[in-house]
Amino acid sequence: MPTRMSTGSARAAGSGRAGGSGSAAGAGGGAGAPVDLRSRTSESPGAVADLRLALPALVGWADVAIGLGQPWEVLTAIAVSQAVLCAVIFRLVNRRGPAVAGAVLLTAVIGALMLGALGAAQGLRTVGPVGDLAQQRAMVEVLASVDSEPRVLTGQDRGGIPIVLVSLSVTEVTGRGSRATVATPVLLVGDPRWADVRWRAVVRVVGRLSPAEPAERSVAVLRAMGPPQVVSEPGLMFGVADHVRERLRAATAGLPADARGLVPGLVLGDTSQTPPELTAAMLDTGLTHLSAVSGSNVAIVVAAVVGFTRLVGLRRRGRPVLAVLVLGAFVVLVRPEPSVLRAAAMGLVG
Repeated sequence: MPTRMSTGSARAAGSGRAGGSGSAAGAGGGAGAPVDLRSRTSESPGAVADLRLALPALVGWADVAIGLGQPWEVLTAIAVSQAVLCAVIFRLVNRRGPAVAGAVLLTAVIGALMLGALGAAQGLRTVGPVGDLAQQRAMVEVLASVDSEPRVLTGQDRGGIPIVLVSLSVTEVTGRGSRATVATPVLLVGDPRWADVRWRAVVRVVGRLSPAEPAERSVAVLRAMGPPQVVSEPGLMFGVADHVRERLRAATAGLPADARGLVPGLVLGDTSQTPPELTAAMLDTGLTHLSAVSGSNVAIVVAAVVGFTRLVGLRRRGRPVLAVLVLGAFVVLVRPEPSVLRAAAMGLVG
């Protein structure tokens, strides 16, 4: 009995001490009590920022920023130097644990992929004589497909005449007594007669080449010496897309000038009717993203398709298929610009 009483008393005393400590901690933490700073500085207790992907991301962005516009020889030299440096660092930090070593290895892989993609793109776009002919400012005749909607710039010419910018994908070039088959992007500068050329139409044009600015998508600038000679019109699918865009422009024709230009831009990214004053105001206020097709447009389209499939009772397996088809048609409708393709890819992943 005495032993049992002692044990019980000890347990009670221990409980009392524990309760007292808990009360002291709850009142403000006793002297010498450990404090977890992470729980005070983060939304969830014990959360720690994971920065292992910061180094690979920074190196990848730096590679793209440095490599834009560089020839493939420079890109190869940067890739080799970076790989050697990462190998040395990997050997030095390998003993510190797999986390640090893995981050270094991932940095080397991402850097190689970025530089490899840049080198491949640079090599493909510069294959053929277009770049050399541009350096010589040669007169050429090209066969090309229209890769963008015409952009009219008012009062940009010396005589105050509007000029039209059109992105072309040149498939055949004739100049300096030779003809070559190529696949080279070129920016065409023409007069107002180019304002009605249709997207994906195949045209033949005579003009003078000149070098493009470094890091531009186009290899050269082609100043047209005449109107477009249309070789073939766009196919049926592209023609339907053009018809829908024209009907939207017609539906907004009765609106005020700003609304008439802004509505097609918000819906389809069509800024062909946006007044120059509105464009300048949006540039000044940082609102140009409103007239660019992005992830929000893709999200609305996909959500509408999924909601429709639920209403009509389509099976679950068929919903993604229909969503992909509609998303592909939407890309054709708004034009497959880089931002549109990026948003569509993220929509497919989601």
